[in-house]
Amino acid sequence: MRLGPGVASARAGLPPALKLAVVFAACSYLVWQVAFCVYRYLAPLELLAPLLLVALLARLLRPPGVALTGAAVALVVIVASVQMPTVERLAWQDDLFGVQLPEPMPAADSIVVLAGDDATSYLVTRFPPSIRFLRIAGNFGDPDDGTRLSADMQGVIDASRGPLYFLKGPYAVDHDSLRAVGLELQAGSCRAVLSRVDDNLALCGLSRREGPRGPP
Repeated sequence: MRLGPGVASARAGLPPALKLAVVFAACSYLVWQVAFCVYRYLAPLELLAPLLLVALLARLLRPPGVALTGAAVALVVIVASVQMPTVERLAWQDDLFGVQLPEPMPAADSIVVLAGDDATSYLVTRFPPSIRFLRIAGNFGDPDDGTRLSADMQGVIDASRGPLYFLKGPYAVDHDSLRAVGLELQAGSCRAVLSRVDDNLALCGLSRREGPRGPP
């Protein structure tokens, strides 16, 4: 196997588009490492990596037959040696999530509030369509962000005359967000919601707080 005029000169002769792709992939990977390291966000780079590997070997190795062989060997070694991460998976069945809501169901004019980073919106599809849901806090905002969306949700809560509920996820209750919209949990009102995906789910009653809104 021959490296042509040398790796440095071969690198200098890389096409501009390939240079840009390599720089993009390297910088994106570094940003991903520093920012969050969430595996699913790496999927675009995983799709791009084999193409970059073959393109780089084709430019760095000579002659073309050696480059093709080197690329094939590299890809086989990667496939054989890389260990796939352990991720959460469920066996397929007719009812994938296995959600069981408590009885009796909320009345048709009820409002159910969600808050926090719990990924529990899939539960909404199991409730009657007449029930209204509001995520007052999450990845896209919070009650104090000053947006029109938060103001509209506050208006819906203030104007509501029906029962109010909180759909609790597996993590701790976001009491601060509830206080910010003038609500609080009713003591002893939580009823378990069952799911194959999450634990510690519950549907809890809400009441309106007296006094100023926000943290105590």
